[in-house]
Amino acid sequence: MDEVPDLDEKLVVVCHCKIHPKLHTVKYKNEGNIYPLGFLYRQLGPSVTYVDPLCEGNTWDKIEASSKKYVWAFNCPVYPAIEGGLEKDMYTDTLLSILDESYRVLEPGGYLIFGLYYDPSEKALDTFKILNKWTIKILPASEFLFNLGKEGDIKQRLLIFTKVQEGGKRKRRRTRRQRQRQRRKTKAKH
Repeated sequence: MDEVPDLDEKLVVVCHCKIHPKLHTVKYKNEGNIYPLGFLYRQLGPSVTYVDPLCEGNTWDKIEASSKKYVWAFNCPVYPAIEGGLEKDMYTDTLLSILDESYRVLEPGGYLIFGLYYDPSEKALDTFKILNKWTIKILPASEFLFNLGKEGDIKQRLLIFTKVQEGGKRKRRRTRRQRQRQRRKTKAKH
């Protein structure tokens, strides 16, 4: 896991702000075995965007649409909703709000990441399939491009929502209609 270029400029950290303990990227490749694997490597810089309702001025509406590559939900109060599979409660409302706002600010192919201590149940993951504007996978943290953590809090599993590219259906429909018109014209000439 090498450094991700322009990570700070392309990153939104949700449920965390600058007044909380500093977050660091976590390094897994350890040349020379100087540090243990999964050590805190680099503190996030000043150009990271933070969203937290408890910190004044850190709101979603200040972020331009389709302008970010990564949204990292750091210790958001959504884990009961992730494990429970979108059963209606306050955790689900928070999770759905994060999903909606992240979808707006992420560029196509962007990632919404939740660090996990454990994997959600299959039942819970099945309920996420209704969110068809995302592809969903769970990975060991060491297999993703980067991981975030703070002293004493480094998640080893990641739930990753990837924003699906839009526009496929409409273009297919238009192409199909154009082919049908051409066939009709060709039949009319014969």
